[in-house]
Amino acid sequence: SPAEDLIPGPPRLKDVQALRIARELAAAGKPVSRRALRSGGVKGSNESLNALARLLTAELANQHAAVP
Repeated sequence: SPAEDLIPGPPRLKDVQALRIARELAAAGKPVSRRALRSGGVKGSNESLNALARLLTAELANQHAAVP
């Protein structure tokens, strides 16, 4: 749920798994999407997976831009 995303603490397994999938997709030149995350085993509602996909895409873009 969106409220769970506000809980501080260590990353949850879902987040770690989603980030791994997102990095693999980015390395392959493929977009990070709700469907790609779900096919990788990440569970959640369409709304939460779409939000996670957008967040991961932005995070990966920021990391890429920060690397010279």
